[in-house]
Amino acid sequence: MKAALDLLFMALIGASSAGCGTICNLAGGIAHPDSEPRVFGGFIKDVEIIESAVSKPSQQYLQNQGAGEGAGYAVVAIVALASVDPVLSLVADTLTLPITIPLQERRIALRQESN
Repeated sequence: MKAALDLLFMALIGASSAGCGTICNLAGGIAHPDSEPRVFGGFIKDVEIIESAVSKPSQQYLQNQGAGEGAGYAVVAIVALASVDPVLSLVADTLTLPITIPLQERRIALRQESN
């Protein structure tokens, strides 16, 4: 029963964080208006996160830390999010194109005017 509850909990966390790259892309425009939001920026963010997660320093860190109880659950959750979120971000990024295209074009035009 505990394993089923753990699996349900991880599924709920995964579903609630799905598409978070798109949310970060749109929210990043507040903190970084010179570079965000970008067209398909959520998908790009997800790919960057996956690339940094599989980099050699990350692998060395995981090997040095050892596997405690529940490490298998963490690995399953990370793999599930890493494989699902880019797809959902791609869909969400497509739906937000009417927002991101004008903002990106305006940002490019402002840069060209200032140069």
